[in-house]
Amino acid sequence: MKLARSKKGDAFTIILTILAISILMLILVGVLAKRSALSSDPVGADAIYIFQQYDKADTALTYLDNSARLSAYKASSDFAANGFDVSGCGVFKNLQGSDYNGWSMGSAAAGVCTAQIDSCIPGSFEAGKLNERVLQELNSYIDSYNEGRTTGIIPKGHDITLSEVDGSTEILGILKRPLRIESQDIVYDVEPSFRESIGINLISDFNKVAAKAPSLIGADDASIESQGLKWDIDVQSQCSKSCSLGRQCDTACESAKLDPDCDDLVHMEDFGTGCPRTKSCSSGALQRQYCDVTAFVTVRIIDDAHKLPGERIGLKKIIDANEVKDFEYRFALNWVEVGDEECVAD
Repeated sequence: MKLARSKKGDAFTIILTILAISILMLILVGVLAKRSALSSDPVGADAIYIFQQYDKADTALTYLDNSARLSAYKASSDFAANGFDVSGCGVFKNLQGSDYNGWSMGSAAAGVCTAQIDSCIPGSFEAGKLNERVLQELNSYIDSYNEGRTTGIIPKGHDITLSEVDGSTEILGILKRPLRIESQDIVYDVEPSFRESIGINLISDFNKVAAKAPSLIGADDASIESQGLKWDIDVQSQCSKSCSLGRQCDTACESAKLDPDCDDLVHMEDFGTGCPRTKSCSSGALQRQYCDVTAFVTVRIIDDAHKLPGERIGLKKIIDANEVKDFEYRFALNWVEVGDEECVAD
């Protein structure tokens, strides 16, 4: 009898459990049906929206990282090739048509005709100018990404700082405003930053180049290896210029006998001098000819890790616009070499 009562109790418990589950299922179906009637969003829509916003943010951050890397290399390459963006001494074009930013400007001042030089050789590394180039390149990428987008727009405006880390220049960028992704009632903020090491010690190289540059004024063509750098100096001259001493002179003088019939020998016997003569000269200006001389300087970084087959030394390479090329510092030194005085007819 005890065993029979136990079986009936178990059966009752099972029936009661099934009934409770059925009631709960009916309640859940009713709730879902009511939610469906009030909203067009499917079940799990919030989770889908969150994933979509995360995916948009991840896409933007990946693009921003790649853009920062390309911008750092492009800006550094252009900054170096433009003579560290030094200004004030002009731009000089070599015989091959390439522009070199001037680090000195020679002249021969009128009135004295002595060689003078205005120096623009920089005394310190101007990080701000490189930072401006990085921002310019990066903002160009950001504009391309944002074009046509209404959400997931990357804001512009980074704080850029430079530092030397393990023999390389490191460029750090921190976005001033967060990257915000908004959809429905979901707001997703990210505060992105980037840190790019370009593998080149710009500040150290600058100090070497700026220290040696003054000694190259007056140099001839040369190829020099010093302090891990290879210097190639191409000197080109233009010697058809002149400066004025500010004084008059006589030129193209001619003499003529006062008496065309006078005989110099007879006049010498009679009077001890030749026939009387008149002298006429053209006036001129006292000038000096001078040469305008420019040394076009290209400095490359010696690095045997980049040595190609058949090369004696390796030179640091970079990728710029899908092109592999030598990383170069370039600038021009201009001076004047003054010649002798001469009288030039007016």
